Amino acid sequence: RGSIPRRDQKLYTILITGYGREGQLDKIQSAWSKMKRRDTIAFNAYLNAIGNAIESYSNYEVQPGTPNVTIKNIMEEYVLQSNATAELTISPDVVTFSTAITYIRSANNSRDLVKSARVLRDVQELYNFMRKRLKIDPDAGLVEAVYTAIISSSGSKSGRRNPSQLYDTEIKFLKRVLADAKMCAVWGDDTDEEYNNRMGLLSGLNVNIDDAFLQE
Repeated sequence: RGSIPRRDQKLYTILITGYGREGQLDKIQSAWSKMKRRDTIAFNAYLNAIGNAIESYSNYEVQPGTPNVTIKNIMEEYVLQSNATAELTISPDVVTFSTAITYIRSANNSRDLVKSARVLRDVQELYNFMRKRLKIDPDAGLVEAVYTAIISSSGSKSGRRNPSQLYDTEIKFLKRVLADAKMCAVWGDDTDEEYNNRMGLLSGLNVNIDDAFLQE
């Protein structure tokens, strides 16, 4: 009496979402730990709630005094390492990866080049795992999350972020993501137009190392 059944994932998912809006990391984690059965919807809500809660921090890692959790280590624990127990079965979908990439990008509020490089590395790792290991096709939301993450976290040689400059590796990665988007027709009837618009934007950016846009 007066408690939520441990197996009621719907109620716990609602609680987690609410705690995420309020930035209550400890309550998010407490509700998650009490959820007996966890599905993809619950996990995506958990990931989104954690992202909301830590979004205001200026550093990539969570500040001292808060629970030691980041979007990246949550993905490593439940998805990338594939170490789910019999009690925890998580089958990630494209929303899982869109959410993770979105919050990995938004956590990078610094203009530090090292952090920009870390964002690129983490986004590439997640995207490659999604495509190569899980065979999940991108959708429009995922492509936009990747595109925004790389563009917004790009850095110039001076060590300050400059959205008009990209590195060779960033250009090549974005070209591959856009090629996947075109192949999967993620924008429906507008796919060719959307693809050309984004490729046109890339071709107009200044490349810091080589003219990677002309390299196949």
